Order: sequence, then structure tokens, then C-alpha cells
Amino acid sequence: MRKRLVWFVFIIVACLANPATLVAENFLGLPLMPGGKVLLKQKGRLEVALPLPHDQIVAFYKEALKDEKDIRYRDWKDSTYIEDDGNSPWHSITISK
Repeated sequence: MRKRLVWFVFIIVACLANPATLVAENFLGLPLMPGGKVLLKQKGRLEVALPLPHDQIVAFYKEALKDEKDIRYRDWKDSTYIEDDGNSPWHSITISK
């Protein structure tokens, strides 16, 4: 019983230390990286500026979408385009370079 209480307290403290673990933000069912500044938010469109390198953002979404089917990645000169060809509520992600 004491071990369970210690683990419970540890988990609560860890969650309070990092509030992002308590509530993961998403848009149209797609997880959002924490720390971004919302530039535009409409019913079906969200633009966010993140103070992170392009490759780190791409890695986040590759990990977040690794179990999804019908995902296509296109690496263009000025951006990386991630597209869902399935039935997800979101259609695409564009990550500028």
C-alpha cells in the first residue's frame, strides 16, 4: 500500500511539474506541439509559430502519426507537407523550412 501511495504522489508531482502531460492540446484530432504561438485559428484551419527547428517539428509529427494509415510525407524546397489520405478530420500539415 505504501509503494502505491509513493508512486501515486510521484506521478502527481511529475504531472504538475509539466502541465502539458495533463492536457494534451489538439486540433481536429491532431496533437499540437506545446509552446507554439497561435497566428490564426478558424473552424478548419490553425496556423502556429513554433520556436523550434524544422527537423524537430517533423520528428514530432512522424512520431505522433506513426500508427496512422494513409499518411503521406512530401519534402519540398520550402516546406514539408504531411497529408492524410484517410478519414481523419484534418487534411494536411505544412511545416515551413
